[in-house]
Amino acid sequence: MKLFSKEYRIQLNRMIGEIEKVSGVEVVIVVGKKSANYLYIHLISGVLLSFAFNCYQMFIDIEIADEVIFVSTVLSFVVGYLLMYIPGLSSLLIPKEILRRNAEIYARALFQKGKIYETNTRQGILLYVSLFEKTIMMIEDKNVASRIPFHVIQAQKKEFDSLFQGIWNLKFPEEFLNSLNRFKATAEKYIPVSKNDVNEIPDDLEIIL
Repeated sequence: MKLFSKEYRIQLNRMIGEIEKVSGVEVVIVVGKKSANYLYIHLISGVLLSFAFNCYQMFIDIEIADEVIFVSTVLSFVVGYLLMYIPGLSSLLIPKEILRRNAEIYARALFQKGKIYETNTRQGILLYVSLFEKTIMMIEDKNVASRIPFHVIQAQKKEFDSLFQGIWNLKFPEEFLNSLNRFKATAEKYIPVSKNDVNEIPDDLEIIL
C-alpha cells in the first residue's frame, strides 16, 4: 500500500470519518515531503567532497595536469551535491533536534493557516506527517488538551512518532492506520460525540503555506 495512492487516501478519509463519528474531535491529516529548505546540506556535501578529492590529487605521487584537477574538482562538487538527493541520506546528516524543530514549526504554521483552532468546540487536531524529517507532529487545540489527560496525549504522540523506524519503513501506511484506529478509542473515551456535533472542518482540507 503506497502512502500517496488514491486507495490509501480513501482509507485515511474513512478512518477520519470513523473518529469523528464516535467523538467530538475534528481531525486533519497533512502529509508533507519536507518542512524546511535543506539546500545547505547539498552545498556542504559538494564542498567537502571536492575539497577531499582536490587534496588527494594534490598530494598523490602522480603528476596531474592543472586542467584535469580543475575539471575533477568541479565534477566532484556536483557529485557531492547530487548525493544528497538519495532518499534518507541527507536527513541522516542533520541533527534530530533540528529536524524535529523544523517539523514542529511547520506543523504549527499549518495549524494556524488551516484555521483548525477556529472550531466552536476548540477540539481540532492536526496530524502532520513529515516524510523528510521522519516524524509525525500532533498539534491539538486547547479543549483536546484539557479533556484528554496529559500523559495519555503524550503517549499517543510518542506512538505516532515511533512509526518511523530506520531509514525506510515499508509498513508505515498500515501502521499509521492502526495507530489512528487506537486513537479513535481514546477520543471516544475522553471526548464523546455530542448530540449537536457538527463537522466544521472538511476532511480533505487543503492547506497551502
